Amino acid sequence: MLVILVIILFLLFGALIAAVLVFINFLKPKQDLTIEPLYQENEMISAGEDRFRKVLFLIKKQYRGILNDCDIQSQVSLISLIKFSTGSQISGAERQKIAAKHLDFVFYDRKTRKARLVIELDDKSHLRLP
Repeated sequence: MLVILVIILFLLFGALIAAVLVFINFLKPKQDLTIEPLYQENEMISAGEDRFRKVLFLIKKQYRGILNDCDIQSQVSLISLIKFSTGSQISGAERQKIAAKHLDFVFYDRKTRKARLVIELDDKSHLRLP
């Protein structure tokens, strides 16, 4: 009989401890379960490039010369302007370096779709950290 009484007291004591732990858990402030994004959106062009782009469109509208039959693209990959010969000795790593470079503005002929004028700005968005 004493053994049964000890077991019952042990179970009651365990249930009391479990109840206290659950109560303490409810008193804790809840953790913020928001998920941080893995990336942030980046601007396509800097504010300086955007101002310059607007000026380019004004110049193109006023100018009746070689740029008359051209459209303007921004942030053009340098590799899209180059056609390598079939026997070129350029490695994949070298091609990747070229592909990583982007030009700020390219005026291209609407008919031939070839570049006529390339503009690379030298503004603070081009600064690289060491």
